[in-house]
Amino acid sequence: MTCQSVVIVGSGIAGIYSALLAKTKYPNAHISLVEKSEQLGGLLSSKKIEGHWFDYGTHVPRYTGDTDIDALLFSSIKLSDYWQFQNINAANVGPFNTLYTDSPNPFLGSKANTQLAQQLLELTQENNDTRYHEQNFDSLKSQLDATYGQNLTKNFFAPLMNKRFGACLSEMATDSHKIIGLQRLILGDGELMRKLKGSPRLDEILAFASQEEGLSPFKNIYPKGDKGIRVWIDSLVANLEKCGVNIYTQTGITELNMTDDRVIKGVVLSSGQRIDCNLLVWTAPLNMLIRTAKLTYMPSIRPIFRTSSLYHFVFPDPPKISSNYVNVHDPAFSSFRVMLYSNLAKTTTDAHRVTVEVMHDIEAPAPSRESICQELYDMGIMPVTSRPSLTHVLAASSGFPVLTPAFKKEMGEQEKLVETKIANVVTLGKASGTAFFMADVLKEAKSKLNQYFERNFDDHNEDNIDKSRQAVSNLSS
Repeated sequence: MTCQSVVIVGSGIAGIYSALLAKTKYPNAHISLVEKSEQLGGLLSSKKIEGHWFDYGTHVPRYTGDTDIDALLFSSIKLSDYWQFQNINAANVGPFNTLYTDSPNPFLGSKANTQLAQQLLELTQENNDTRYHEQNFDSLKSQLDATYGQNLTKNFFAPLMNKRFGACLSEMATDSHKIIGLQRLILGDGELMRKLKGSPRLDEILAFASQEEGLSPFKNIYPKGDKGIRVWIDSLVANLEKCGVNIYTQTGITELNMTDDRVIKGVVLSSGQRIDCNLLVWTAPLNMLIRTAKLTYMPSIRPIFRTSSLYHFVFPDPPKISSNYVNVHDPAFSSFRVMLYSNLAKTTTDAHRVTVEVMHDIEAPAPSRESICQELYDMGIMPVTSRPSLTHVLAASSGFPVLTPAFKKEMGEQEKLVETKIANVVTLGKASGTAFFMADVLKEAKSKLNQYFERNFDDHNEDNIDKSRQAVSNLSS
């Protein structure tokens, strides 16, 4: 069968990549990207507030190491307009309000940690258990107990996960801690960490004391100047337009035209326009597709969401530290992550922009601006004498789900329903419920789409892919 029309819903990184991949493989096909917002990019965007640009949280693109993916996302950009670096240069605030500028991974080696000896003992004992990989854990608590020991689970993971997600460990699904960067810990100095990481099992869950050790071979990039991550998205959008992708913003899909054998033949936009469709790629939440397709379905649970609020500040003085961003692993603070633009973008200005990400209960009021500003002082990130000239709070339109076993099961049931009832749909990103980090989302998208293309279409063009591979190879060199 010939690929004539692909419709992609949602323009986050999964949607943008899908459109570029489809148009590259099928240059003569009609590729449409549908987005309900007024601009593409999802959370990979920037907003101008009183003359200052702020990102929607901390987003620093990194090469994935997959030449095909990197070719589509980076070969068209002008690298001289971007800072490039292998060391992300991030810091963290660990328990006991310990600012540690050598790594973004949680630092628990503070002298204030009176439980450290017991934690190290349990950690090494638990990881001598060769039965670990044979265990099926029923909750995050059982997984952490078996991986890190009961002391670390009780005194570090439990209070921090409860602060971020409002749930106890026994209610959360396995691997939930990785979503907020807790998969690797630092428990001492460089010599101790190198010794501990000599164990293959401990190497998986511990970090080097310094981010200069064990550097990823893949570069990070960030736009120069003050317009933020939006610069990268704008370059991708320009590439979509140059390739001939049809972009529909402030638009949704209201109807699917389906045959009796479960094949979508076309979609109807909220504007009333009809578009033919050989393949529907859905990257938005799946419940929206279920409603649009008028599928009979009763959810087993009502997902619990945490709101993510962004606190934007402009200070007259630079940060006290040179880190690009700071992960906050102390449950005493509401702050989750702090972005320091003047460090990351290397701007020379007397207007030092800072964004603080805060996760809190969706029903509860957000912390006050004053309290979050005070946390920046208390953590040692901003000088106490520097008072912000601008403060602005922005609540995310959709929060972050609490990853319970029931939630993961529900997402699996929704995906199974869609794949059973609709023959020509591929679910990615938020719709898949299995990938959250950018690299994972992109690799999942490549795998699923290529599998579908190879099974169903016989006219794909590899010449354009080869050209893009060569372009990204030239960029890397």
